[in-house]
Amino acid sequence: MAFNANLMSYVVREMLHYLGKIRGFTLIEMLVVIAIGAILLTLAVPGFAALMASSRMDNRTQALLSSVQFARSEAIRSNGNVYLCALNAKINLDVQGCQGKAKKGNTSWSEGVLLFADRPGGRATRYDSGERRRHVIFSGELTVSSTLDKFMLTPEGRLPTGISPSWVVRDAASGQCASVSVQANGRPRLCKGADCAGCA
Repeated sequence: MAFNANLMSYVVREMLHYLGKIRGFTLIEMLVVIAIGAILLTLAVPGFAALMASSRMDNRTQALLSSVQFARSEAIRSNGNVYLCALNAKINLDVQGCQGKAKKGNTSWSEGVLLFADRPGGRATRYDSGERRRHVIFSGELTVSSTLDKFMLTPEGRLPTGISPSWVVRDAASGQCASVSVQANGRPRLCKGADCAGCA
């Protein structure tokens, strides 16, 4: 099928005529758009930073909640004691074991949480290689602290009498604070805000 040369020249002429009518942006129009964009960006950045801080806090508290829930279910499933301790990780994030109790003040759980269960022949209530059930590594600037360095859930998924573990999670940059406590029945509970225990 051959193209008609007159038709082609007509189409090209019409396109050139149409393109000649299109105008670009003037410098003033472009500067106005840039100024409006800069104003909107200035208004949005603080809100975005607060949203990111809230997201970091939610991720950390959810990791603590799920760790306790997993430990409770493991204790019931295996009909044995399950321990949660402050993770001691190497620089390459390999599990070293549990951190010891702080000599002064609260113990830092900022590296993460280690869940383990004693094996026959191992050291009772202390982490030995091969006893790990799960670990969660924390990263970022949030701090996690507790008065305890380790606690246990019984085969019934409960806390031993007289033990009431809790963590305080802080974001120094945003000033946000939350606490996660473990009730006597082994279930975790989350509290957000300055009214929470340890956040005042």
